Amino acid sequence: MNRLRPFLLLPLLAVTAGCSNWSWSLSNPWKFDRPPVSAAARAGADQAYAVVSERTIVAVGEFQSPARSPIAWRDIGPGMSDALASALLNHDNFDVWIDAGISKQVAAILRRSPTQRAKGLAQVQADYPEVHFVITGKVTDFHHTSELPREVSRWGIFKRRNEAIAAINFNVVDLQRQRVVAADHVFGTAGISKAPAKELYQDLEFGSYLFWSTPLGKASRKAIERVIDRVVEVLPARMGEPRILNLIADRKVSITGGWSWGLVEGRRYYVCTQDDGESRLRPILDPDTFQPLQVRINRVNKDSSTAWLLGKKPLDEDLRGAQLLRYLPQPLVETAADARTIAERTGPALADRE
Repeated sequence: MNRLRPFLLLPLLAVTAGCSNWSWSLSNPWKFDRPPVSAAARAGADQAYAVVSERTIVAVGEFQSPARSPIAWRDIGPGMSDALASALLNHDNFDVWIDAGISKQVAAILRRSPTQRAKGLAQVQADYPEVHFVITGKVTDFHHTSELPREVSRWGIFKRRNEAIAAINFNVVDLQRQRVVAADHVFGTAGISKAPAKELYQDLEFGSYLFWSTPLGKASRKAIERVIDRVVEVLPARMGEPRILNLIADRKVSITGGWSWGLVEGRRYYVCTQDDGESRLRPILDPDTFQPLQVRINRVNKDSSTAWLLGKKPLDEDLRGAQLLRYLPQPLVETAADARTIAERTGPALADRE
């Protein structure tokens, strides 16, 4: 029998050698699943922010926890929204906020009538002018189906399917236009063992590193990925960098950028240019009033718009290629005298008085 042992090891060695060419991220049973975002992805997003002048700002609210769950965790909803915000950082063009306050306001407003809803969202937009979109939601399901009544379980070909399920009901609200641009109910599932849910998760916390390797962790990851797919589908990657294309008439200009860039009809934008040899922007000033030159959008298409100049164009300034900003760029102040001069020349922020 001892002479046969080397021959019995040969098939095992062959299988092991064959597996060496496979990706261990797929085949290694001892590898832990990673959380939805890594430190490298977060660093990459921060680096991209220095290049993109104005990314889409998304405020992710604190999700509500499910009404019933066999897992006695109080932070299922907040933990899921935190994981979603972290995962959104994988997309370089999104600037993500986590703000429970704005989420509660928007969620309460969405329960009002359509007329009151528009007024309420307009007020939130005035309170948070830098935020473009708000994501609100609730974790509706977070359990193992084996512990549910047979009538509400999914069935396979021969028997009831036992699986972990995590489901999220969410809304994506456009504050700039005061409307809901996406509303969906997504879910994720994963296979489970025969161990009861309370026993399996009793020594874990939601969002811990090991949690993402559990059945509910894998199901939560899939649900979060589906939320992100929907968000990326409906949100513009950039909400900035529209530019003046040409001067159509004495006071009318054409613009590269439309509603897909975040431009809104009737809104005012500052006309800015880049100083030669420097990366910072400066506002173009009206030669008569020394106030920052602005435009008011009067017609918006998907990728193009037209606007009226609110002020006089300087004779020595070519507005073609000038960038439109919602807010004045931060001036470089070296002395108190410089600060007074800038304050006198720029005056009040007219764009904030709409």
